[in-house]
Amino acid sequence: MFDQNRTGPLKAYRVIEMASTAAGPICGRMMADAGAEVIKIEPFSGDPIRTAGKQNKGKGLYSASLLRNKDSIAVNLKSVEGRAIVKKLVGDADVVIQNFLPGKLDAWGIGYKQLSKINPAIVMVSVSGYGQSGPLRDKRGYGVICEAFSGLRHIIGDPDRPPARVAMAMTDYITGIYGAMGAMMALVNAKDTGIGQEIDLALYEAAFSLLETHVPNYDQLGAIVNRVGPALPDSVVNNLYRTRDEVYLHVQGSQDPGFARLMNAIGRPDMAEDERYMTRRARVTNSEYVEQTLVAWFTEHDAADVERIFTDGDVTFGRINTMDKVFEDPHFHARDMLPKVPDDVLGEVVLAGLVPKFLGTPGKLRHSAKPIGFDTERVLTDFCGFSKDEVSRLETEGVVKCARAENSASE
Repeated sequence: MFDQNRTGPLKAYRVIEMASTAAGPICGRMMADAGAEVIKIEPFSGDPIRTAGKQNKGKGLYSASLLRNKDSIAVNLKSVEGRAIVKKLVGDADVVIQNFLPGKLDAWGIGYKQLSKINPAIVMVSVSGYGQSGPLRDKRGYGVICEAFSGLRHIIGDPDRPPARVAMAMTDYITGIYGAMGAMMALVNAKDTGIGQEIDLALYEAAFSLLETHVPNYDQLGAIVNRVGPALPDSVVNNLYRTRDEVYLHVQGSQDPGFARLMNAIGRPDMAEDERYMTRRARVTNSEYVEQTLVAWFTEHDAADVERIFTDGDVTFGRINTMDKVFEDPHFHARDMLPKVPDDVLGEVVLAGLVPKFLGTPGKLRHSAKPIGFDTERVLTDFCGFSKDEVSRLETEGVVKCARAENSASE
């Protein structure tokens, strides 16, 4: 029976998540946000993501969001009976998400080939650093390591400095998005054919896919893309500027109409009509004067004035926000991107809102991360046919762990 509190386009689907840190849980979180019943199987110590990042009152704030909307059961997958629980759950599931080293689940008897004999329509999203095949198949890989291998890390930062990193798990998020998208594509096919499939999702390939425009550039011209800083090459104007009061704004005026609006806004309509600047290619050839003109203008104006002038002039621009400014911005609140969500430890916690927004079948943030094993007893009795006595025996024998929290906001 499906939870009536779940809403969204995937509310009729059940997902088994056997993944940790962090692409697999991101994939599962996206599906849970869209209404899927996501049963997360954790070790007794929990997904390591629970201890990553900042904490408050002993609760990991990263995991509060990444494990939201999911049910948690704690199962010892090294035990025969623990793996039997997986087989029972898969019989009535639609998707399995896993990120064990390639071949590990096969050795345990719960790989795709074994599980598909139980449920031919099952879709398995297998996340790994380097894929389920190839010479690096058995190499351990985290998002940031595979990001480096992919070539993506090489282009992040300023050209006169070492490659920088983005202050979040960028490659894990890219991979998680691909995982959710791939799962849905495979589910469509399974609905038509009755046959599921395994999705081989490599972290390095997800990162490498963002370099697609640079692949033919190297093949045809031998061009190796490098770090460029805030300005996009061969795109004028497309750069970051600092105002007199030291606020950064990014301006996009690379297309001819946008450039004309920008020049009119800063009081230089003559440049929009000058053949040296009026076309995209001409601006690239004569970019130095364009950039000097803009830098000088920005140093004479405060951010509030720039935003007013550019808004009135229909210029495409954006302030570089910090998190405090995001929390103050009415647009984020109007779009419900900063919702308060119930939490068993914190009472409430603000999490990032739902993306994408399904206007016909909207999803819902029901709760943040539950305690490890909070749903073990319920899932095993409701979905696997165990009695409460059997669950107690399994707990005593170290097969499962139950968290019987009282007065929890997650209940």
